[in-house]
Amino acid sequence: MRNDYADIVRRVLEKTLTTKNIKKAINEMMAELGEFYDLSRIYVFENSDDNKRMDNTYEWCNKETESLMPQRQGYPTMDIFKGRIDRVLVYDDVKALKRIIDDRYNLFDDSIICSIMIVPIVDNNILVGFIGFDDNSRYCTWT
Repeated sequence: MRNDYADIVRRVLEKTLTTKNIKKAINEMMAELGEFYDLSRIYVFENSDDNKRMDNTYEWCNKETESLMPQRQGYPTMDIFKGRIDRVLVYDDVKALKRIIDDRYNLFDDSIICSIMIVPIVDNNILVGFIGFDDNSRYCTWT
């Protein structure tokens, strides 16, 4: 398993460092990670330049999962990190996340998502978006 993990990290890093087409590389990396970890969905939300809205700009879904990207556009920006942009949010049960954030737009729908990991995207110490990793088929422990 350790060699598999090291191999996927190497491949993902090679793609980002050698690509001329970053959008294609991001999509390929998400697919590789999603398949390797047997996830349901990986997605990227990016904040608008004025930091008031956010859009789902990238998404990978496994064969059993329907895309949500078309309807996940123009949401008001949410501070899901509560100002702590130095941490990754990990919830084996997404209901725990929904108890501590104001998810009025149901981005983290607990009727669909079982477990979730959310990684901040930071540029010059400013939160500019996040990457979400969802498992819709089982409650899992993220390691």
